[in-house]
Amino acid sequence: MRVYPDQLKQYLKNLPDCFLLFGDDPWLIENSKQHILAAAKKQGFEERVQLSQETGFNWNELIQEWQAMSLFASRRIVELTLPQGKPGTEGAAAFKTLLQHPNPDMLLIVQGH
Repeated sequence: MRVYPDQLKQYLKNLPDCFLLFGDDPWLIENSKQHILAAAKKQGFEERVQLSQETGFNWNELIQEWQAMSLFASRRIVELTLPQGKPGTEGAAAFKTLLQHPNPDMLLIVQGH
């Protein structure tokens, strides 16, 4: 479902498994991400893992993070930056795998341009 930045706050009471943040305005994307992170913190998400799809990125790393148990926090946020804005075939398969195995203790935030 597409949600515009001015409507975002009303969707943060029950966080979905995944947020996709894309657009041409870096300030709006960052501001939206900060709102999501604040809501997640209130709901017990304490640990953050940041990944970036650079050259040689291994999509299995994302899947492993999704399936891993945290040593320090019960709920974790995985932030993935897509500099090119496209995950490609391998990335699409990884996303499909993640969303077929929901993990209520994980929140995925995908950010791109």
